[in-house]
Amino acid sequence: MISVRTLLLSVLLVSATLAGCAAFEDDGLDDCALEVERTDETPVGVPLIDMSEIENQIVRQTIKDAYHNETRERYAISLNERELDAVQAELKSHSSDDGYDFYTRYEGQIMQFGLLCGL
Repeated sequence: MISVRTLLLSVLLVSATLAGCAAFEDDGLDDCALEVERTDETPVGVPLIDMSEIENQIVRQTIKDAYHNETRERYAISLNERELDAVQAELKSHSSDDGYDFYTRYEGQIMQFGLLCGL
């Protein structure tokens, strides 16, 4: 026969495990960031998007911030769910391939940008 103490410890262990999994799921692998980096050229066949065609303010501002941050070649900002949806919509409007890197020219510098997920 199982003692009450053993049963309570088992319930406590299962509850703690489930709570830990839920916390990991909320903060875990679904996090995404918009990453921007300076580059010297675009790959052959990849179009250069005109900055005036980029409507999403998060994307536009992140490109500008990355350009003005001369201490790092790569620049990334974390996105909440609402921001992620808006950025994904912007990126999809320029391509049908979700894994695609995008390129634009800002102040004469070619900037590569895209989503980095699973952080």
